[in-house]
Amino acid sequence: MVNWGVLATGHISTKFANGLKEAKDSRLYGVASRTLAKAEAFAEEHGFSRAFGSYEELASCPEVDVVYIGTVNTCHHENAMMCLGKGKHVLCEKPFAMSKTHAEEMIGTARSKGLFIMEALWNRFQPIARQVDVWAKSGAIGEVRQLIAEFGFETVLGEAGRHLNPGLGGGAVVDVGIYPLTYANMLFGMSPTHVSSTAMVGGTGVDEQSAMLLGYRGGAFAMLSGACTTRTGHDATVYGTLGRIEVKDFWRATKATLEVYGGDVTTVEIPFRRNGYEYEIEEVNRCVSEGRLESPSYTHGETLYVTGLMEGMRKSWGMGY
Repeated sequence: MVNWGVLATGHISTKFANGLKEAKDSRLYGVASRTLAKAEAFAEEHGFSRAFGSYEELASCPEVDVVYIGTVNTCHHENAMMCLGKGKHVLCEKPFAMSKTHAEEMIGTARSKGLFIMEALWNRFQPIARQVDVWAKSGAIGEVRQLIAEFGFETVLGEAGRHLNPGLGGGAVVDVGIYPLTYANMLFGMSPTHVSSTAMVGGTGVDEQSAMLLGYRGGAFAMLSGACTTRTGHDATVYGTLGRIEVKDFWRATKATLEVYGGDVTTVEIPFRRNGYEYEIEEVNRCVSEGRLESPSYTHGETLYVTGLMEGMRKSWGMGY
């Protein structure tokens, strides 16, 4: 059994805690907040054994094996470095860090200490994402030529919320654009020959919506978009020379359809056992038990590539944190 600690008690940590309840070989051991009262309430609601009134207390607890970091984006580096310094394995919510330099420091520190660390891209470990990857790489739709993926929503909090707050690492590309971007990596790899992007930077100084075009050798390309003030679809379509794959809500998909042109249509549906977070948790458990420092399914190299790519795009849009 792996003793998990959850650092922070916000909305995303609530989802993660619900996933922990279903994940194999996982124990809900401890939760930390900036106040003990919040931590105790969260622990009672979700069944954690212990509550801590500070993040440092949780990281210092010898019984905790892995810490999930669910704080706001701009705190990820500081929190991860503190947990690594206390000898804890780390699963850090996306975006992993706000700069490639910080991401390199986090990964380098983990490696030097023999600790596991991973960015929490939960959808990459879900069964349907793995099925799409198998279809694409097996030639089920022939040569993969295009990916079209979008993920846009309209924040209800406005400028008061974290999505539009540069001080909290807001912006569409780091919040939701990262999902289509990493989906493209899954299908095409991390070697585009051409990258271009554009964004609508709003009054608070963050991208309210952004679009990316990635071109690859052989002519394949990915058209990707993310938005936090514009409601769009959440779907992905993969086009090949022999067919296509349709994925509704690709970032949390439980169903995908494979169509071979002029032939069969196959739909695979795999409901989550809990809420979809259980799969990334089980990947961490497996890697930690095997003594791995990174997941072969979502590597340190990909995290560094994505972090650097998003940082470069933000700079080209005139954004800085």
